[in-house]
Amino acid sequence: MSDSFLNEGSRPFYTHFTCEHEAIDGVIHDLQRDLNDVSRKLPTSQIAGRLIQLREMMSRHFLEEEEGCFDEICARQPHMCTETKQLEQTHKMLLEIVDELIADVDEANSGTAWRTRFNRFEHTMMAHENDERTLVRRGLMLPEEDA
Repeated sequence: MSDSFLNEGSRPFYTHFTCEHEAIDGVIHDLQRDLNDVSRKLPTSQIAGRLIQLREMMSRHFLEEEEGCFDEICARQPHMCTETKQLEQTHKMLLEIVDELIADVDEANSGTAWRTRFNRFEHTMMAHENDERTLVRRGLMLPEEDA
């Protein structure tokens, strides 16, 4: 685990973890803002490119969580392993949703169905991050004021 942020302690990792969430959120919110800008229509190739970038960010982040943070939580508090496994399943589901949005990107400018799906994805992602922050704080035994 020599490349793990956890080697430096829980607080620096938690800061790194929340910064990555903010970066992912920023990409989602920027795309949402641009999709909602009625003064211009984004080309579907640009939407697809941004979704692919988002998926890559999410995939790297999820892998780091699963192979670093979640393993550490399970080592410290084995009773929490079930919760980390549930979050890992949510990671897979979120990546599948992004894959579906990418596959159907041609529909992004042709009505509201695709955008409704993107909105649902955004809300699901935000709820997941909230749940994850709570679990990580508990699992790494960080007091609320460190959050």
